[in-house]
Amino acid sequence: MKASVLPDQLPADFVAIADSRIYLRALSDIDRARLYPYAAPGGGYVLAGGALYNLDQAQIDRHEWLFEGRVAVLSVGSNRAPVQLLRKFGDAAIVPVTPARLLDCDIVHAAMLGYYAAVPCTAYPCDGCIVSLNVAWLDAAQLQQMHRTEGIGVAYDYVMMRNVVHDLTVPDQPVYGYSARSGVLDFGDGSPAALPAITAVGRRFPAVRQADAASRVRQLVGAACRIMPCSIGRPPGRRYQSPLTGLRIISDRWQRTDLSQKNLRQKNLRQIGAYPKAPTPKASRHRD
Repeated sequence: MKASVLPDQLPADFVAIADSRIYLRALSDIDRARLYPYAAPGGGYVLAGGALYNLDQAQIDRHEWLFEGRVAVLSVGSNRAPVQLLRKFGDAAIVPVTPARLLDCDIVHAAMLGYYAAVPCTAYPCDGCIVSLNVAWLDAAQLQQMHRTEGIGVAYDYVMMRNVVHDLTVPDQPVYGYSARSGVLDFGDGSPAALPAITAVGRRFPAVRQADAASRVRQLVGAACRIMPCSIGRPPGRRYQSPLTGLRIISDRWQRTDLSQKNLRQKNLRQIGAYPKAPTPKASRHRD
Protein backbone atom coordinates (compact mmCIF):
# COMPACT_ATOMS: atom_id res chain seq x y z
CA MET A 1 0.00 0.00 0.00
CA LYS A 2 1.32 3.46 -0.86
CA ALA A 3 2.14 5.75 2.05
CA SER A 4 -0.11 8.46 0.61
CA VAL A 5 -3.22 6.27 0.94
CA LEU A 6 -4.86 6.08 4.35
CA PRO A 7 -6.15 2.72 5.57
CA ASP A 8 -9.91 2.73 6.08
CA GLN A 9 -9.44 2.55 9.86
CA LEU A 10 -7.51 5.84 10.10
CA PRO A 11 -9.19 9.27 9.91
CA ALA A 12 -8.08 11.74 7.28
CA ASP A 13 -6.04 13.91 9.66
CA PHE A 14 -3.25 11.33 9.86
CA VAL A 15 -0.37 12.41 7.65
CA ALA A 16 2.15 9.99 6.17
CA ILE A 17 5.77 10.33 7.29
CA ALA A 18 7.63 11.76 4.31
CA ASP A 19 10.79 9.67 4.67
CA SER A 20 9.05 6.45 5.70
CA ARG A 21 11.03 4.39 3.17
CA ILE A 22 14.08 4.87 5.39
CA TYR A 23 12.29 3.01 8.16
CA LEU A 24 10.46 0.36 6.16
CA ARG A 25 12.91 -0.79 3.51
CA ALA A 26 13.45 -4.55 3.41
CA LEU A 27 16.69 -5.78 4.96
CA SER A 28 18.90 -8.56 3.70
CA ASP A 29 19.92 -11.32 6.09
CA ILE A 30 23.32 -9.77 6.66
CA ASP A 31 21.81 -6.31 7.19
CA ARG A 32 19.45 -7.71 9.80
CA ALA A 33 22.55 -8.62 11.79
CA ARG A 34 24.78 -5.71 10.79
CA LEU A 35 22.26 -2.88 11.21
CA TYR A 36 20.56 -4.05 14.42
CA PRO A 37 18.64 -2.41 16.14
CA TYR A 38 17.53 -0.54 12.96
CA ALA A 39 16.30 3.00 12.38
CA ALA A 40 13.27 4.39 14.20
CA PRO A 41 11.54 7.80 14.10
CA GLY A 42 12.24 10.05 17.06
CA GLY A 43 8.59 10.95 17.66
CA GLY A 44 5.29 9.15 17.70
CA TYR A 45 3.99 7.21 14.73
CA VAL A 46 1.31 4.79 13.65
CA LEU A 47 2.14 1.75 11.56
CA ALA A 48 -0.97 1.06 9.49
CA GLY A 49 -1.51 -0.73 6.22
CA GLY A 50 2.23 -1.21 5.80
CA ALA A 51 2.85 2.55 5.93
CA LEU A 52 3.89 5.10 8.59
CA TYR A 53 1.89 8.07 9.81
CA ASN A 54 2.78 10.84 12.24
CA LEU A 55 1.26 10.63 15.70
CA ASP A 56 1.38 13.81 17.78
CA GLN A 57 -0.39 15.04 20.89
CA ALA A 58 -3.25 16.67 19.00
CA GLN A 59 -4.05 13.40 17.23
CA ILE A 60 -3.84 11.46 20.48
CA ASP A 61 -6.30 13.87 22.08
CA ARG A 62 -8.70 13.60 19.14
CA HIS A 63 -8.46 9.82 18.74
CA GLU A 64 -8.31 8.26 22.22
CA TRP A 65 -9.95 5.15 20.76
CA LEU A 66 -6.60 4.33 19.14
CA PHE A 67 -5.27 3.12 22.52
CA GLU A 68 -8.33 1.29 23.82
CA GLY A 69 -7.79 -2.37 24.56
CA ARG A 70 -4.04 -2.08 24.11
CA VAL A 71 -1.09 -2.87 26.37
CA ALA A 72 1.89 -0.51 26.65
CA VAL A 73 5.14 -2.38 25.85
CA LEU A 74 8.49 -0.60 26.10
CA SER A 75 10.71 -1.26 23.09
CA VAL A 76 14.43 -1.27 23.87
CA GLY A 77 15.94 -2.81 20.73
CA SER A 78 14.68 -3.68 17.27
CA ASN A 79 11.03 -3.45 18.34
CA ARG A 80 11.53 0.34 18.29
CA ALA A 81 11.84 0.12 14.53
CA PRO A 82 8.89 0.14 12.10
CA VAL A 83 10.58 -2.46 9.88
CA GLN A 84 10.62 -4.94 12.77
CA LEU A 85 6.99 -4.27 13.73
CA LEU A 86 5.99 -4.70 10.10
CA ARG A 87 7.85 -8.00 9.94
CA LYS A 88 6.18 -9.28 13.11
CA PHE A 89 2.62 -8.07 12.56
CA GLY A 90 2.20 -7.75 8.79
CA ASP A 91 0.66 -5.17 6.46
CA ALA A 92 -2.83 -5.36 7.97
CA ALA A 93 -1.75 -4.35 11.48
CA ILE A 94 -2.34 -0.99 13.14
CA VAL A 95 0.23 -0.25 15.85
CA PRO A 96 0.43 3.12 17.63
CA VAL A 97 3.92 3.95 18.92
CA THR A 98 4.75 6.83 21.27
CA PRO A 99 8.13 8.20 22.41
CA ALA A 100 9.30 7.55 25.96
CA ARG A 101 12.40 7.66 28.13
CA LEU A 102 13.75 5.06 30.52
CA LEU A 103 15.47 6.53 33.58
CA ASP A 104 18.50 5.17 35.43
CA CYS A 105 19.06 2.47 32.84
CA ASP A 106 21.04 1.98 29.66
CA ILE A 107 20.44 -0.42 26.77
CA VAL A 108 23.27 -2.94 26.55
CA HIS A 109 24.20 -6.02 24.55
CA ALA A 110 22.63 -9.22 25.88
CA ALA A 111 24.51 -12.46 26.39
CA MET A 112 22.94 -14.35 23.52
CA LEU A 113 22.78 -14.51 19.77
CA GLY A 114 19.57 -14.06 17.82
CA TYR A 115 18.60 -16.55 15.12
CA TYR A 116 19.37 -13.89 12.49
CA ALA A 117 22.88 -13.54 14.00
CA ALA A 118 22.48 -10.16 15.73
CA VAL A 119 23.52 -9.77 19.36
CA PRO A 120 20.24 -8.58 20.95
CA CYS A 121 19.96 -6.10 23.80
CA THR A 122 18.33 -5.56 27.17
CA ALA A 123 17.89 -2.80 29.75
CA TYR A 124 20.51 -2.63 32.48
CA PRO A 125 20.73 -0.31 35.52
CA CYS A 126 22.90 2.77 35.12
CA ASP A 127 22.38 5.58 37.64
CA GLY A 128 21.75 8.93 36.02
CA CYS A 129 21.46 7.56 32.49
CA ILE A 130 18.36 8.39 30.44
CA VAL A 131 17.70 6.52 27.20
CA SER A 132 15.30 7.58 24.47
CA LEU A 133 13.03 4.71 23.44
CA ASN A 134 9.41 4.22 22.47
CA VAL A 135 6.32 2.35 23.59
CA ALA A 136 4.34 0.11 21.25
CA TRP A 137 0.65 -0.13 22.10
CA LEU A 138 -0.35 -3.70 21.28
CA ASP A 139 -3.75 -5.34 21.10
CA ALA A 140 -4.26 -8.82 22.52
CA ALA A 141 -3.34 -10.69 19.34
CA GLN A 142 -0.27 -8.51 18.74
CA LEU A 143 0.90 -9.04 22.31
CA GLN A 144 0.72 -12.80 21.92
CA GLN A 145 2.65 -12.57 18.66
CA MET A 146 5.26 -10.38 20.35
CA HIS A 147 5.61 -12.94 23.14
CA ARG A 148 6.19 -15.65 20.57
CA THR A 149 8.85 -13.71 18.70
CA GLU A 150 10.61 -12.73 21.94
CA GLY A 151 10.79 -16.34 23.11
CA ILE A 152 9.12 -15.86 26.51
CA GLY A 153 10.60 -18.19 29.10
CA VAL A 154 13.49 -19.05 26.79
CA ALA A 155 15.18 -15.87 25.61
CA TYR A 156 13.28 -13.17 27.49
CA ASP A 157 11.05 -12.66 30.53
CA TYR A 158 7.93 -10.53 30.17
CA VAL A 159 8.20 -7.98 32.97
CA MET A 160 6.65 -4.85 34.42
CA MET A 161 8.90 -1.81 34.03
CA ARG A 162 9.29 1.24 36.22
CA ASN A 163 11.01 4.60 35.66
CA VAL A 164 9.38 4.99 32.25
CA VAL A 165 8.49 8.59 31.37
CA HIS A 166 6.19 9.22 28.42
CA ASP A 167 7.02 12.20 26.19
CA LEU A 168 3.35 12.59 25.22
CA THR A 169 0.18 12.43 27.32
CA VAL A 170 -1.06 8.88 26.88
CA PRO A 171 -3.37 6.55 28.85
CA ASP A 172 -2.17 6.03 32.43
CA GLN A 173 -1.47 2.33 32.72
CA PRO A 174 1.44 0.00 33.54
CA VAL A 175 4.28 -0.32 31.05
CA TYR A 176 5.64 -3.79 30.34
CA GLY A 177 8.77 -4.95 28.60
CA TYR A 178 11.19 -7.81 28.02
CA SER A 179 14.33 -8.64 30.00
CA ALA A 180 16.98 -11.01 28.66
CA ARG A 181 17.10 -14.23 30.68
CA SER A 182 20.77 -14.73 29.82
CA GLY A 183 21.83 -11.42 31.34
CA VAL A 184 24.24 -9.02 29.68
CA LEU A 185 27.26 -9.68 27.50
CA ASP A 186 30.42 -9.46 29.61
CA PHE A 187 32.95 -7.08 28.06
CA GLY A 188 35.51 -7.62 30.82
CA ASP A 189 35.40 -7.54 34.63
CA GLY A 190 31.67 -8.16 34.50
CA SER A 191 30.95 -4.87 32.74
CA PRO A 192 28.35 -4.47 29.98
CA ALA A 193 28.55 -2.32 26.85
CA ALA A 194 25.86 -0.02 25.47
CA LEU A 195 24.41 0.23 21.97
CA PRO A 196 25.56 3.45 20.25
CA ALA A 197 22.43 3.38 18.06
CA ILE A 198 20.29 4.07 21.15
CA THR A 199 20.37 7.75 22.14
CA ALA A 200 21.30 8.29 25.80
CA VAL A 201 22.16 11.13 28.18
CA GLY A 202 24.54 10.41 31.06
CA ARG A 203 25.82 7.15 29.58
CA ARG A 204 28.58 5.52 31.67
CA PHE A 205 29.17 2.26 29.84
CA PRO A 206 31.33 2.17 26.71
CA ALA A 207 29.31 2.13 23.47
CA VAL A 208 30.16 -0.89 21.31
CA ARG A 209 29.00 -1.43 17.73
CA GLN A 210 27.11 -4.54 16.68
CA ALA A 211 30.08 -5.94 14.76
CA ASP A 212 32.33 -5.60 17.81
CA ALA A 213 29.71 -7.23 20.04
CA ALA A 214 29.59 -10.16 17.63
CA SER A 215 33.38 -10.40 17.77
CA ARG A 216 33.17 -10.50 21.56
CA VAL A 217 30.74 -13.42 21.33
CA ARG A 218 33.16 -15.28 19.09
CA GLN A 219 36.03 -14.52 21.49
CA LEU A 220 34.12 -15.86 24.48
CA VAL A 221 32.78 -19.06 22.94
CA GLY A 222 35.54 -19.85 20.44
CA ALA A 223 35.27 -19.74 16.67
CA ALA A 224 34.71 -23.49 16.45
CA CYS A 225 31.90 -23.52 19.00
CA ARG A 226 28.26 -23.86 18.02
CA ILE A 227 25.69 -21.55 19.58
CA MET A 228 22.11 -22.78 19.62
CA PRO A 229 19.96 -19.66 19.91
CA CYS A 230 16.22 -19.32 20.22
CA SER A 231 14.52 -20.92 17.22
CA ILE A 232 11.68 -18.39 17.08
CA GLY A 233 10.87 -17.52 13.49
CA ARG A 234 13.07 -20.13 11.81
CA PRO A 235 12.17 -23.59 10.49
CA PRO A 236 13.37 -26.27 12.95
CA GLY A 237 16.48 -28.23 12.13
CA ARG A 238 17.92 -25.66 9.73
CA ARG A 239 21.55 -24.56 9.98
CA TYR A 240 22.71 -21.02 9.43
CA GLN A 241 26.03 -19.24 9.29
CA SER A 242 26.33 -16.06 11.33
CA PRO A 243 27.62 -13.33 8.99
CA LEU A 244 29.19 -11.38 11.87
CA THR A 245 30.60 -14.08 14.14
CA GLY A 246 31.26 -16.96 11.73
CA LEU A 247 29.51 -19.25 14.21
CA ARG A 248 27.19 -21.99 13.05
CA ILE A 249 23.59 -21.69 14.23
CA ILE A 250 21.21 -24.61 14.71
CA SER A 251 17.64 -23.36 14.88
CA ASP A 252 15.89 -26.17 16.75
CA ARG A 253 17.83 -26.02 20.02
CA TRP A 254 18.73 -23.52 22.69
CA GLN A 255 21.85 -23.74 24.82
CA ARG A 256 23.02 -21.10 27.23
CA THR A 257 26.63 -20.13 26.90
CA ASP A 258 28.97 -18.63 29.48
CA LEU A 259 28.83 -15.09 28.12
CA SER A 260 27.58 -13.38 31.26
CA GLN A 261 28.18 -13.58 34.97
CA LYS A 262 25.15 -14.84 36.86
CA ASN A 263 25.13 -11.88 39.24
CA LEU A 264 24.66 -9.51 36.29
CA ARG A 265 21.28 -10.99 35.44
CA GLN A 266 20.11 -10.85 39.07
CA LYS A 267 21.20 -7.22 39.31
CA ASN A 268 19.45 -6.53 36.04
CA LEU A 269 16.08 -7.86 37.17
CA ARG A 270 16.34 -6.38 40.65
CA GLN A 271 17.40 -2.83 39.82
CA ILE A 272 15.36 -2.09 36.71
CA GLY A 273 12.28 -2.90 38.72
CA ALA A 274 11.36 -5.84 36.55
CA TYR A 275 9.02 -8.52 37.77
CA PRO A 276 9.13 -11.81 35.84
CA LYS A 277 5.82 -13.40 34.91
CA ALA A 278 4.02 -10.07 35.06
CA PRO A 279 0.27 -10.48 34.45
CA THR A 280 -1.09 -9.49 31.07
CA PRO A 281 -3.76 -6.78 31.51
CA LYS A 282 -7.12 -7.73 30.10
CA ALA A 283 -8.07 -5.82 26.98
CA SER A 284 -11.00 -3.44 27.34
CA ARG A 285 -13.79 -3.39 24.81
CA HIS A 286 -13.46 -1.01 21.90
CA ARG A 287 -15.89 1.88 21.77
CA ASP A 288 -16.90 3.19 18.37
